[in-house]
Amino acid sequence: VVANGLMGNFQAGNGDPYQIFLPIIQNPVSGSYVSNAGSDSNPGTLAAPWRTLQFAVDHAPVGGTLFARGGEFTGFDTSRSNLTLRSYPGESVAIRGNGSDTYTVAIRNATNFQITGINFQNNQLQYSAGIFIENSTGITIRNNIFSNHRGFGVVTKNVTDISIQGNDIYNNANAIEIRYGSQNVQILNNSIHDNTRDVDGGRSAIGITLYYTSGPVLISGNRLWGNHTVEVPD
Repeated sequence: VVANGLMGNFQAGNGDPYQIFLPIIQNPVSGSYVSNAGSDSNPGTLAAPWRTLQFAVDHAPVGGTLFARGGEFTGFDTSRSNLTLRSYPGESVAIRGNGSDTYTVAIRNATNFQITGINFQNNQLQYSAGIFIENSTGITIRNNIFSNHRGFGVVTKNVTDISIQGNDIYNNANAIEIRYGSQNVQILNNSIHDNTRDVDGGRSAIGITLYYTSGPVLISGNRLWGNHTVEVPD
């Protein structure tokens, strides 16, 4: 609990001035927590957060929100459902490639998973992706940043009810790629720009790719600019 307050100036009946401190009680944001200063042996509270995102995503309560405190993390692979991952209010969170996993974050066979307010960056493996989503439904990727991947910002494969919305995606080979099954995929209000890197001869320096999609995809309200090859190989 955090206590702040207001100081009020008053005057007594005899004219003498006095002050009253009026406390304002603020409760911590409800959820589970992960921090570079934590430990995976902790209970995952604000005062005693977990340490790694993989452990935190594996153990956060179903239907809850997992808050990542400010700092840099490596990613995770999950099939968890009904979970929200977001940055703690007012703090900057980055998830980087670990040098060995092609997908910084992989979500497979999951339902109702949301990621908000995270900076995905620096996966230099060929065909890498900030987020890879496969055989999943009800996934929302909103208000994140994806940059500096030698591959893709976001990739989906055989998915249903996916929203990729309000993200800033730049300096990748391909910002967004929707592959194969794609029932009710929505790509809305993203800034997609300056994606100029090479991934292979056929899919380099592209904003949005629809790759053998088989269902409806809504693409609306996005801003795309500066997505082109610069003929500089990775």
